[in-house]
Amino acid sequence: METSEPNLEAMMAAPGFDPEQLGARFWYEQYLQQRAENAELRTQLHQLQAEVEQLKETLRKLSERNSGNSSQPPSSDGYKRKSKAFVPRQRKQGPKYGHEGKTRHGFESVDHHLELTLERCPVCSGELERDETAPTKRQQIAELVERPVEVWVAEKTLAMAQG
Repeated sequence: METSEPNLEAMMAAPGFDPEQLGARFWYEQYLQQRAENAELRTQLHQLQAEVEQLKETLRKLSERNSGNSSQPPSSDGYKRKSKAFVPRQRKQGPKYGHEGKTRHGFESVDHHLELTLERCPVCSGELERDETAPTKRQQIAELVERPVEVWVAEKTLAMAQG
């Protein structure tokens, strides 16, 4: 605000300030100055917005450059992961139809035999009774020791909880 008084802002901030003291002509001139300043600021704002859009477009073009759309060598493209889209298999896994199957039947000689049984139910800790009709699961483990191979067999009998 330009006026003949240097302390206009201090005078306006005073508690007993009366705007009528400065007169209508002063306030009209202030209004015209602010209007001109607003128009100038709007023009600057539009120019800066256009410049920002131009810079964004330049940045987008530079960041999307690769060997396909510029004179850069392919080695400058950087590493891109190949997509692992689901591709269904063309052929079934396993042996062809009509071919003899192959199965491992375990070791011929067993050095140690270990039987594992449950004495209590692992869920409810209840007593278990032996069920002779329950299937037995057999697992063979080969382990390298001082002797070349030592074979262990573990048998687990499934039991039913009483109750």
